[in-house]
Amino acid sequence: MSFKFQGARELLTTETTNPLVEELKKAIDDAQNPLSSIQFSGKSIGIDAARILAPALALLPPQTLAIDFSDIISGRPEEEALQSLRVLSEPFQSRKKMVEINLSDNALGLKGINACFDILSGQEELERIFLNNNGIDEEGAKRLAEILLCQPTTKYTKLHMVNNLLRDGGAAALAKVLAASPQMEDIKFSANRFGEKGGLALVSGLVEGSSRLTSLELSDNSFGGKAVPILSDIIKKQKSLRHLSLADASLGAEGVITVIEALMETLPPLESLDISGNDIDEETSETVAELIGHLPSLRRLVVSNNELEDGAKNVAKAIVSHGAIESVDFSSNCISNETVKAVRKMIGKKTKVNLEDNDEDEDEEETEEDDDVAGITESISTVKI
Repeated sequence: MSFKFQGARELLTTETTNPLVEELKKAIDDAQNPLSSIQFSGKSIGIDAARILAPALALLPPQTLAIDFSDIISGRPEEEALQSLRVLSEPFQSRKKMVEINLSDNALGLKGINACFDILSGQEELERIFLNNNGIDEEGAKRLAEILLCQPTTKYTKLHMVNNLLRDGGAAALAKVLAASPQMEDIKFSANRFGEKGGLALVSGLVEGSSRLTSLELSDNSFGGKAVPILSDIIKKQKSLRHLSLADASLGAEGVITVIEALMETLPPLESLDISGNDIDEETSETVAELIGHLPSLRRLVVSNNELEDGAKNVAKAIVSHGAIESVDFSSNCISNETVKAVRKMIGKKTKVNLEDNDEDEDEEETEEDDDVAGITESISTVKI
């Protein structure tokens, strides 16, 4: 059974926390339905509320293996927020069998990671970790890596760290965690501001780590360059990969081709592929089209923010031949109005198609209208009364 605080989002006070604790204790005492997980997200927990909640957390049964403390310090001053995290973490000093920990959407940084030490450290059975949108910088990432590497080989299967501030140093530190996690299946490191150096370190860690990935997201990190051949080697190992997102990764057309060649060699059961924002041009579209024909499980394709131009027709033909793709995003690809119409006609209504921000003819008409308005405005301004 799972337990979640009910009611609207609120800043917990002593008065509002006490009834919630009673609800939690009832759930803990229910022997017929052992408590498997708890979720505190949506409540902002200050130090007074944390001190009331902590004793109840110490009563959690051994079956409680998953905790969700996401978004629990919103609106609290930094020092109070850190105190709350420390107090809520203390009951876990003696609970080292947790399987899932979610601390997302809390402004942690290095100080917050240290405040959560008791809940993160020494978790020998830990599999799933969520640390999205935590403001974790290079120093915070280095400290986190030290804590998570409590043993030479981990049991981690899922590590989500989207929208942090890792940069190159943080990515390099966490690469050690990936290298020590042979059972890893699901990795999300999108939007972490690392470049080629950090990307190279991260993918090098992945090469040493798991060959069981089902999902890999490294979008919105400008690594590209030297990391691409190693990324290709990683993909060649992944026989179970279902989701791959490499949007805005500075791969370039050649890098995209290298990735596609790796996918063509492995032919994983890929369901979703995002290679948007990587300078894919008309020539490269032929390689993308060829890949589509070799991925019968593919259901979602994102190739937006590239330079496909008339190459969109090549991809559209492959989608029609495939017959099972549910959605494709062609937006912002310098596609002419004529080609936009041709693509829509080819694909029809079976597949959801996004072709926004492509109609060059309309853009030109809008520019002409803007010029006309500007000319009228200028003429009016010169009239003397």
